[in-house]
Amino acid sequence: MAKCWLQCTRKVRAIKLTYNQGHRLLKNSLQSGRNVQRERESFGLLIPYLERFAETNRDTVIDYDQESGPQKHIQSFFVCPGIMKHSVRYVRPVMSLDAMHMKKPWPGTFYTATVMTTACNEIYPVAFAMMTGNEGGPGWIWFLQLLRQALPTLVEEHPNPRVTKKLFTFVSDRQKGLIQALHQVFPENHSTFCAVHIARNVHKKTGMGAKDSKYVVPLARAKTDLEADKIWRQLSRKCQEYLAEIEREQWMDLAWVNNPSLPSRYDIVSSNMVESNNNMFDDSRGRAWCDVLDINLRKISDRIAMLRRRVSGKHGLIPSKAEELKKMWDASTKLECYATGLSLGLGGNDLEAGDDEHFNVAPMFAGAVGDIAASSFNVNVKQHTCDCGAWNKDGLPCVHAMAYFRGFKRMTLEAITADVVERHYKYDEERRLLQRTIMPVSVCRLRPDSDTLPPRELEKNSAGRPKNDNRIRNRSVHDAEDSPIVCSLCGGRGHNKRTCAPRQRLAILREQALPGQPYIQNLNLS
Repeated sequence: MAKCWLQCTRKVRAIKLTYNQGHRLLKNSLQSGRNVQRERESFGLLIPYLERFAETNRDTVIDYDQESGPQKHIQSFFVCPGIMKHSVRYVRPVMSLDAMHMKKPWPGTFYTATVMTTACNEIYPVAFAMMTGNEGGPGWIWFLQLLRQALPTLVEEHPNPRVTKKLFTFVSDRQKGLIQALHQVFPENHSTFCAVHIARNVHKKTGMGAKDSKYVVPLARAKTDLEADKIWRQLSRKCQEYLAEIEREQWMDLAWVNNPSLPSRYDIVSSNMVESNNNMFDDSRGRAWCDVLDINLRKISDRIAMLRRRVSGKHGLIPSKAEELKKMWDASTKLECYATGLSLGLGGNDLEAGDDEHFNVAPMFAGAVGDIAASSFNVNVKQHTCDCGAWNKDGLPCVHAMAYFRGFKRMTLEAITADVVERHYKYDEERRLLQRTIMPVSVCRLRPDSDTLPPRELEKNSAGRPKNDNRIRNRSVHDAEDSPIVCSLCGGRGHNKRTCAPRQRLAILREQALPGQPYIQNLNLS
């Protein structure tokens, strides 16, 4: 359609436009022709839509708030489809929280909770809400309280006994209100920060730009102290001071190596995948709230149908992890595995029952001191941890664990894939996730509510300095004797040459003098 627009402007007006210009003009013309009055009336369908959706989709949690009084302006709504109670049990337990601002004429803030990755590395939105005003602590507290009520799975005990936190981990962009809300609503869950957002802050605040910010994500992915120290020395002092204020357990992989009690975050160091989730909802920005609700629920339903087609007929491990596991299987042939601190049987070769837990894995050929590739690592098979940190953080056996399973236990790659690799990387888990879908509501079957009104327009201060002069004046304005300002014309304090009163009187006399008539030159300025 944009191409037709370009052809018409070229033929009729002889104006040459680029494709992007034509697309932008077409988009603006379509928006200007919207029926704002129809959108205003559609707010009467919002509450009936929510109630009908909760009736047709079992276990759905909805909430909405209106102003008290004769004029019931809508202030917020929340929806979490009932299928999410079932679906979140079959995803990698890492959830991202984000918000985006809606456009005029119906502004507000759109809050989303999205599962970072399913078994097939897909994002999966689980709940969203709309609220008047800007993103802040009260909005996030309200959203997270409803999210906790809708999804009890978020605060279940972790299946791994070594983990002291609850099941789900949250990823945020370090928004201050969101950080406080997470501490208040989910105090027993672990929360992490997006490394890409930290890099952007480093780019702005340290004054070094990309010279520092380009090292932030590699530092977040560093799994050994030697690797992290090497990157740390490349940073400026300001960047080091800024990063030192952020706890390692909230963004650096190295924390998972030193603290096995942290839950796995499955190699997720940023929330950039959720930005694509916002793009999926971008079509609803600037629309009436009922349209936002209907469009986004239908998109979730369409996404479930699309993911079902993708996993149809597929079994086993997903290709990306199967390839990664095969590389570690091949590399494990160069490693040797030794039992550490264990008692042996009478034959000298067989471990006693219950001692198959701690092992040390080292390369067959010794290397230089400090060489990471030539270092030895301790593996705890029972707790699924390794000193390299990869098994702790990703939930996928690292190359040292593969050396134990291959060289010590004599297991095949197929047996490791079936018995050791976590279920969150397999197609069967994706199919369990997609067993249920949501049932959208037919808007034409709804009866509008005449009491519900659109949200009130927020008063926004104009840009620039305020028109009224309410700035705090220096006390020298009132106490001229204490002023450090000295007039070079009369020698008085509290004013300068420009604001000197005798000088102003001299200018008035000069203006009042008639042409050719001299004015008083020797005016006493003291």
